[in-house]
Amino acid sequence: MNEETRTGIISIKTTLENAVTVKFEDSETKVSHLPPISLKINLRKEYPESLPPFFTLSCCWLDLEKLEKLHDLLLESFEKDEEVLFLWINIIQDELYEILELSGGVFIQKTQKKTIKKVECGNVLRSEYRDGAKMFANLVDFNSNAKKQEFNAKYVDCQICLSSKQGSKCELLFCGHVFCKECLAQFFKVLITEGNS
Repeated sequence: MNEETRTGIISIKTTLENAVTVKFEDSETKVSHLPPISLKINLRKEYPESLPPFFTLSCCWLDLEKLEKLHDLLLESFEKDEEVLFLWINIIQDELYEILELSGGVFIQKTQKKTIKKVECGNVLRSEYRDGAKMFANLVDFNSNAKKQEFNAKYVDCQICLSSKQGSKCELLFCGHVFCKECLAQFFKVLITEGNS
């Protein structure tokens, strides 16, 4: 937050407790990690005494209709003489699934003609995708990378040597089995020296 201009950008992580189905044309996938929602804030001089801050709400995976629903909820939560930024962050982090009814899935449109909307009160909504195919691929990649980071940070048990090691020192196979890299290297070394495949 820039104290002089009373402006700042908050990037709000959107990890979901329940996986969400993302759909694009005939493709669909389940994701539990979505790119962050960005909240660009301008704390006008009447904040928090009488008016909420001006803000721009940006997201690469939500369309303008859903962004407007989230915008309206954030404004409704403002009360005079109450600071609201932490509340807004908590609403986005903790209640996004229910607010936007994500249990039905996230539908990515093929193309999106209008990506910016200025709301009556002066706030701006920005949906940052135009090409649905690229957005779908980006969401799949983002989820995959976030899962890998999550796996690398925790401790897991190798199913060969049974020792607990940090995920970054192990491999998670597609079947769900986890092996440490040392055991895998030893296994492949034996296969190579014995000539088995």
